[in-house]
Amino acid sequence: MMLVAAFVLWYSTKLGDTYTTEHDVVIVVAGEEHEVECTIRGKGTDLIGYTLLSRKSRFEIPVGELTFDDAVVDDDSSMRRHISSLSLQHAIAARMSDVEVVSVGSAPSIAMPAAVKDHCLLEPMVGGLSL
Repeated sequence: MMLVAAFVLWYSTKLGDTYTTEHDVVIVVAGEEHEVECTIRGKGTDLIGYTLLSRKSRFEIPVGELTFDDAVVDDDSSMRRHISSLSLQHAIAARMSDVEVVSVGSAPSIAMPAAVKDHCLLEPMVGGLSL
């Protein structure tokens, strides 16, 4: 019985330490779902909530919260915009307030609406609006 009590006490004190781990997040931007790998840091108790209790976090992120890098034309001639990794990191961090989002994996690209595509073509896009 003492061995079990010692293990529980040791384990609970270790959960108060700060750890860094990988965590997959599903984001929904402009109706498209993308899986993004994030590196998160926080107390063990908070990380358990993200990694063990919920297999994948799912967040809807409005296009207006993001900035975009280069435009890409797909094989089917549709135009897509790459989401800026930094803006994606900030958007995810705002939704995961009890842990620190250290970095995000490769940011996905999203299809551009026809109205935006005709207006800005390949110009930089900031906050969902063309410059």
